[in-house]
Formats: sequence, structure tokens, C-alpha cells
Amino acid sequence: MIGSARFGSALRRRLPTPAEASARALRLAEEAALWWRLADRPRVVGALLGLSAPLVIFGNTVLAVLFGLATIAAAPALRDRILRWRLQGLIFTPAGALGLATGLWWAATCLFSQDPWGSAEVVLRIAAFIAAACLIVMVLAERADARRLGETCFLVAFAACTVAAAIAMYGAEGLLRAFAPFTRDLTDPLTFFKSYMSVVALATPAALWIGWRRGGWLLACALASLIAGGFLIWGNGLQTGRAALGGLAAAAASVLLVRLMRRASPAIRRASAASLMAGAVALGGIVMLQLPAPPITEEQAADPPLPVIDLHRQAIWGFALDKALERPILGFGVNTINEAPGANEQVLDLNQEYIPSHPHNWVLEVFAETGAPGVLLLLASQLALALAFARQALTGRAGGYAALAVLAAFWVSSLANFSIWSAWWQIVFLACAALPAARLMGPTIVDREADAVPAADWRRIALCALALTLAALLALVWYARKTEEGYILYKRLFAESEFIYDDVRPEIEAVDPASLIRPEDAPALAAIRADVIAAIWGEAGLPAARGPAQVTPHDQAAYGLGRAVSGLQVERVEIPIEANYQSVGWILTPPDGTGRAVIYNHGYAGDVSQAQPLIDRLLRAGFTVAALNFPGYAENAYQRYDHPRFGPINFDHDFLLFFADRPLRFYIEPPIVVANHLRRAHGARSVDVIGFSAGGWVSATAAAVDPRFARSASVASFLPLYMRDRTNSGEWTPPHLYPPLLQATNYLEIPLLAAVGEDRAYLQIFNRYDRCCYRNRLGRLYEPAIKARLETLGQGGAFQVLLDESHARHEVSAWSGERLVDFLTAERGRPEDEN
Repeated sequence: MIGSARFGSALRRRLPTPAEASARALRLAEEAALWWRLADRPRVVGALLGLSAPLVIFGNTVLAVLFGLATIAAAPALRDRILRWRLQGLIFTPAGALGLATGLWWAATCLFSQDPWGSAEVVLRIAAFIAAACLIVMVLAERADARRLGETCFLVAFAACTVAAAIAMYGAEGLLRAFAPFTRDLTDPLTFFKSYMSVVALATPAALWIGWRRGGWLLACALASLIAGGFLIWGNGLQTGRAALGGLAAAAASVLLVRLMRRASPAIRRASAASLMAGAVALGGIVMLQLPAPPITEEQAADPPLPVIDLHRQAIWGFALDKALERPILGFGVNTINEAPGANEQVLDLNQEYIPSHPHNWVLEVFAETGAPGVLLLLASQLALALAFARQALTGRAGGYAALAVLAAFWVSSLANFSIWSAWWQIVFLACAALPAARLMGPTIVDREADAVPAADWRRIALCALALTLAALLALVWYARKTEEGYILYKRLFAESEFIYDDVRPEIEAVDPASLIRPEDAPALAAIRADVIAAIWGEAGLPAARGPAQVTPHDQAAYGLGRAVSGLQVERVEIPIEANYQSVGWILTPPDGTGRAVIYNHGYAGDVSQAQPLIDRLLRAGFTVAALNFPGYAENAYQRYDHPRFGPINFDHDFLLFFADRPLRFYIEPPIVVANHLRRAHGARSVDVIGFSAGGWVSATAAAVDPRFARSASVASFLPLYMRDRTNSGEWTPPHLYPPLLQATNYLEIPLLAAVGEDRAYLQIFNRYDRCCYRNRLGRLYEPAIKARLETLGQGGAFQVLLDESHARHEVSAWSGERLVDFLTAERGRPEDEN
């Protein structure tokens, strides 16, 4: 108590009183205000502007604060009469005059808008943004050091953010938390960085302009941002940022075109510009003429008018064009097309509205909301601005190239992404264009800083070569790790020997598999089956009548099974074996079932959730599906068992082989018991059994001892012992080597037992380039021998080996899943010959 009192007293002495806290806060505010008054305002403006666009990755609020503070810091410069004169002069340029006319027309359309105040607010906001950007440009134009600081801040921040974003997308997803520390539920990296991809398209031209012009470590930053930005836009191969890619392509094309025109005559330049504009108008006209008019019909959904663009995007554009033609002069009002009649109606069964929020195309958006005059004035103003930048570039000024590239990237990206009225998107564009524009404007009194494109000296060439090499290496790593073809090539190139995936060892080829298959008639076959049953159950024999101890209906299955299929009936079954162990299975019955059932057995190191695509495919095919985990996994965990001789022990995976009286019951009995239940309680007219990895061994052995399984299959499951890789422990799992089982049969006879019988069939699929086990094409070596023995026995049955060469993983691929369903639904269970 005394110690606690002393601690409380000390804590009270350290904590300031409310009055002291207020005084400290006031002093800090006064110091901040003093620093603000004494700070070098142009440098502050440059730093804040440079940071604003890259740091939008942390949220739009960060962008707004930085750009707003830059504007506030620049505002005192309005006291300068010369600066005000330069700002006023912008209005009398072609781009300025057309921009002013555009704004006035948009303001006039607000009077006829569906939401006049909302439209007016957007127009006034745009005017404020442009005015702020022009002010910042003029402030930076007068100070070379402020421009250089802004460029440095921009490039370093952009490189750091883009590299970190690329790392987060390609592996370190935990890094997402750094970008959104206060967001509770983060999305996946692809969704999180989707907007930033378009920012990359705008910022990259400015970054390359800064890096190339200033060289050294800044060029290294620019090249790093280019590489990281490219990988970011690629979207890990899952979903490419097409709008951002289009923006980058437009930026590159604009720079290339101006470079080509530098030595051309004025007449050729004018002809080229006219041809380019005519081509753009023609292309736009062709696209608009092809757009489907609402409502979208089933025929249009089956065969969309435009082959490249998705149906919903075509429906949005078609609706926007249709509404634009209803009010071709004044439009519906700025930022109100989503309130037009019919905008909220559903597009067929896509569960999407005709205008979810905006048309995703700035031409149609401006046309529909401000009429033809509004979009034509905007096009004219931006064309005049592009020509102004191009003229500067043609004189050799690098800033002209950068500004033109940013302009091209912005308008082309906006053809298929955000609303053109989005405040954050407008600010990002203005922030990226402001730095090259400030250098183009230059000071009014002192000589302008040289802005020619620097020559390609050896340092710049070396850095570019290094960046190209790094990009190529990273692309190769991605190709090898993220694509099936690349991973297969990687595994083959770096295999420990040629016998892993491609060649067959001579000693294996020398073995005649037919000599290892004993039964040549029905009695011999029946005797071997009886021996296998005895090895598993002893005198008790096959549990042909046993059912689950408990069957419980559930609303949904565990492991996320069947969530993609509606209307399922779900049961949880419990099958006690011995030694406090029970196997738990889940049975899923589709509403439109065919009366056929299939049991899926999973293997080691996972649970049935990993087979969800296959199970969903089977459910959609009308099968009732029972899913079972391997002993020791998920709900099939072992419990402590008080052994009568050894005391309390935990069997932990395959340890039961040493202590249980009939240990193979733990593996083989559950699918047989579930099959009994499916036949009795569900009235299944047929029950098949399939499995993956060790679960495939379970399935094959169950089919070998129970001829009631008509069709059985296994994927990446087992090979004859003489074919197994002696250095790969994954191919020598303890249950496969259980002595009584090996005394009864071998792994050439088990496939034969699973296949033999009228209308029976057994299919083995091997992943040829499996990273784990049972790879290569070894199964093909014994396939003819088993087929020939089936013919000799004369009892019917089919056997086939397929090689899955579509991937290099240990799993049931989409290719294998399709073959399994074909096999189970085929007339006689015989798939088409492949491979």
C-alpha cells in the first residue's frame, strides 16, 4: 500500500494540471505560428506539393491536407503585383480563355440541373482547385530552389510509396497495415491499391522527367518507381489496371509523337495533329455507335456489341449516351447522371445498376451532364493546353514533355476509371502537372533555368541498364513462381536429376510389372481381396452394414464447403473407431441431385477446404458429396487414450500403427461406413469414392475391398514400391507400409482390385511435375499390365492413368477436377483417352 501511494504521488507530480497543459499547448501553437511566419514559404509550398500526390496512398484526407496547406502557404504571394499580373495573363491564353468559357457554361447548366446546389458546388470546387494550382505554379516558377525541393520530395515519396505498395502486393501483405493503420478490416492488396494504380500512371511521367534531368540517385529512384509501378499495375497477374496501363501508353505515345515531330516541317506537324484528332473522333464515334441502348436484352448479353469491354461497362456507357441524347444542350446537371430516370434499374441479372455512381467515362459523363457545348468546350480547352505543352517540348524543353505526358495519362485513364468530378483525382492531376508546369513558366526577372533534355551519358545509361536487368530478373521470378508454365519450367531446370520429372531410371524400366500381379483368375482375386480385408479388420470382416453413430443436420457445412451452391442439405456424421477416436464427415446434398453420391477423402497436411473447387464442381453436377479428412487432421484429431499396457498416450498422426490392434480401420473404415449411410438414408443409386494424396490411397484401398464402389479415383496418391523415390520421405508414409497389408497385397494389385468388376473403373491421375511426390510419368509404365490383367480375368472393369501436366503443385488442379467429373459421369466410368 505504501509503495502504491508513493507511485501515485510521483505520477501526480509528473502529470501536468489542466492549466499547465493548456499553457504548453498555447506555447507550441505560438512556436508553430512563428515558424510559419519565418519559414521560407516557396520551399514549404514545394515540399507540400511534392508530397501530396504520392501520399494519397495513405488516404484522400492526407492529399487534401497537404494540397490545402500548400495553397495556404502560397496565398501570401498574392500581395505581389507581378505574380497577380502573371495569373491574370493565363486567362488570355487560348487554353485559359477556353477553360474559362467551359467553366461558365458548366455554371450555366447548374440552373437546369436535377440538383442545382450540388452541381454548383462541384463547379466552384473545380474552379478553386485550378486557381490554387495556378497560384502554386506561379510561386514555384519564381524560385528554382523551391522547385528542386518539390521535385525531390515528389520523387522520393513516390518511389518509396510505390516500391512499398508493390512489395505488399507481391508477398508482404502485412505491409498494408502501414498504409491504413486505423482501418479495421483491410481488403486484399489488389483492391486496396486499385486507385493508386491510376496515380502511378500520372506520376510516372513526372518522376522520369525529374530523375532523367537530375540524374544520380534521383534517377535511381525514378527507375525504381517505374519498375515497382509496372508490377503494381500488373496486379500480380490477377487483374491488370487497364485504365492505368492505358494512361501510361498514352503518356509514352504523346512523348514519342512529339519527339518524332521535332525535325518535321510545320505543315507535317499540322497534318499529323489533324490526322490524330480525326482518328480519335472516328474511333470514339465507332464505339458510341456500337453501344447497346437500354434496356439490355438477353441477345446482347450473349453476344455483346463490343468484344473487348465487359457487358456491364457497355451497358453503363450505352445508358449514359442515351440520356445525353435526351438533353443534348444542357444535360442533366454536373454530377447528377446517377439520378436520371432509370439509372438505378438493374442490368438483367448482373445485380448491377445502369449507373452505379458515374459513367466511368469522362466524355460521356460530361456530355450527359453538361450537354454537347460543355464537352466540346472542355475538349477544345484541353487540346489548346496540350498544344501549348507540345510547343514547349518541340523547342527542346523537357518540362513540356512531362506536362504533356501527365495530361495525356490523365484524360486517357479517365476514359475508363473514376468520375471526372472526383476531387481527389483532380488534385492528383494538378499536383503531378504543377511541377513541370512551374519549370516551364520560369521566373519573370532572372534568366530561366535550363530545361533541355540531358544527353544520355554513361552514368544514366548504366543506371537504365541496371534497372532493365533488375526488372527482367523480377519478371522472371514472378513468372517462375506465379504462373503454371513458369513454375514447371523452374522445377524442371533446377531438378536434382533428370529422373525427377522427365526420364525413368533404367532399373525401374527393367522391371516387368505384369510379373508382380498375382491373380490370374477369379478365385485368386477373391483370395487376395479376403487377405486385404483380414489385414484391416481381422475376423470381423468388412463393415458392410455399419452406419454412423450420430447424424446431425446443419444449416451449412464446416470449412466453407458448398457456399457457392444454394439450397444444400447438410449433415454432420460421426463414426467412432476405437481408442477414443472418431472420424467426422460432412454430407452435402444439392436440391437437384441425380441420386448419385461420391465420397471425397483428403490427405495429409490440410483439410477438405482445400478441395472446395472440386466439391463445388461435383455438387453442380448433381452429386451428393461426402467430405472426409485424413486421421489426425481438423475434426479428426486424436484424443488421449489410456492404453491397457502403456498407459495414457496420444496417437498423434500415424503413431496408432504401433499401438492399435487394427490400425488401418482408422483410415479405411470411415468411407465405407459413410457409403452405407448414403445408400440407406439417402437412397443413393450409386456411391463412388475419390481422394487426393494420402486420401487417394484411402479411396483406392476402400474400393479394392468393397466392390460396391463402382467408380473410384485417386490424384497424386501412390505408386508401386519399386517405383518410389527412395530419397523422398513423402512417398514412404507409414500407413502404406503397414506389414499385414503388404503381406496381403501390393500396389499393383490394389488398383486391379479397385477396377475389376462389371461396370467398375478406377482412375489414377498423377501430377507429372508435382513439387511433393509421385511425379514423372511412372504410372504409364504399369498401366498396360493392369489393363491386360483385367482382360485376362474377364470380369469387366476399366483402368486408366492420366498425367496432369498443367501445374507443378501438389493439389487437385482444375484440369484434374474436370477429368474426375467426366470420369464419374461417363456411361461406363471410362474417360476419354488423353495425354
